[in-house]
Amino acid sequence: VSDKENADKFTNIKQCIASLLKFNVESSNYSSLINISICYKLMYELYLNFGTPQNKSAAPQSEQLCRLNAILEYINDNFTDDLSLDTLAGTVNVTPAYLSKSFKLLMGMTVSDYIKNIRLHQAIILLSTTNQKTEIICEKCGFPNTHSFLAAFKEKYNTVPSRWRKENKSHFKII
Repeated sequence: VSDKENADKFTNIKQCIASLLKFNVESSNYSSLINISICYKLMYELYLNFGTPQNKSAAPQSEQLCRLNAILEYINDNFTDDLSLDTLAGTVNVTPAYLSKSFKLLMGMTVSDYIKNIRLHQAIILLSTTNQKTEIICEKCGFPNTHSFLAAFKEKYNTVPSRWRKENKSHFKII
């Protein structure tokens, strides 16, 4: 392997790390979502360039990983929208059934569970940093209605948002 090839291997990895640093220094409401996406890209680059040969044969094809990265970025950028499997599949030109199956295989969760987790993560950020009402947070996080937000929140955190905020009040600064 030439020095040029080694340098090329590290270029994308360095860019991922630089992006992580940038988005954490210039923090915004969506920094954590961007971090997740960049971490997946970083894992992809590390695996692609430094994975062992026996693992590579059993690993997903790089095309699948590129599609996955595109889907994750699309979800992270548009989590407040009504994201259907048809819409997501259309962004990477695959069938909804194929997207559903490959996403579950690669991520270990369904597309809808991933979207719900992204929305709940954003809800925690808003609960931690604002005094906004549950209805407003629900809307800003892309949940279709308050009932679905409360059910998802209770399922994941075993409490309701108002109680979570009250119990964790001392851990954050409301702006």
